[in-house]
Amino acid sequence: ISHTCRMHAELLKENIHQMTDKHLAFSIYTIYDNSIELDDHFYNTILPIVKEFLKNMNREHNTAFAQIVQYMGWMEVQDEGLWRLVEQKLVGEKLYRYIPLRELCKIIDAVATAQQGSEELFNTFERVLIKQRLNLEPNDIIFARDGFEARKVGSQLLFGVFEDPLKGLPEGQASVEQLRINSSGNPEARKF
Repeated sequence: ISHTCRMHAELLKENIHQMTDKHLAFSIYTIYDNSIELDDHFYNTILPIVKEFLKNMNREHNTAFAQIVQYMGWMEVQDEGLWRLVEQKLVGEKLYRYIPLRELCKIIDAVATAQQGSEELFNTFERVLIKQRLNLEPNDIIFARDGFEARKVGSQLLFGVFEDPLKGLPEGQASVEQLRINSSGNPEARKF
């Protein structure tokens, strides 16, 4: 395992032609997981490689894309071009539609941790969370709420959803969902 950004940069450069999106995501994860200091090798070699890969990612790469964005955010990478590209992919190309809700909630937290994300991006996140409220798990809510609170954005309705995902649903739908949860005793029953 590489323990410096220089070692990671060399590995990525040497293997760039056979590297997949998953290899790149794992490399970024390793840097994140080992709390490796982000030095000039990161910003001058690794980051340009990441941006080049991100440019070419589409819905077929949703897992690696989500992971890379999460780790970049949680490492608080400050690069305007990176975050502009992330927003272009998520909002402009609507990649958010292909990312599982659980991973999207982590992206919300990560983007906020890096103090990034436009109003348009967070409005998009909010619409998805409200629409998908019945699929939110407790950990998803924690990640999403932390992100919205950190960026000081989000409507009263959204924070109501964080408190109680059934709140604000049309009467019939809320009672059907409550009945489904109560009758099974299993909140997993919310998933159809």
